Amino acid sequence: MHILLVSNVAQSYFNQQLAYAQLQIAEETLRNYQQSYAFVEKQLLTGSSNVLAAGTGSRGD
Repeated sequence: MHILLVSNVAQSYFNQQLAYAQLQIAEETLRNYQQSYAFVEKQLLTGSSNVLAAGTGSRGD
């Protein structure tokens, strides 16, 4: 019974560590998306790009 308890605690610890790592990746991904959005929004507001180019990923050249 003691071995099973230790095993479950260890497994829970590693699951928690994995969840924390996944959270860190998700937060970094969110920051990257926010930065990309802000960049495109700034381009659109300053006229450096147009909506069609922003929507297709092309520069509109």
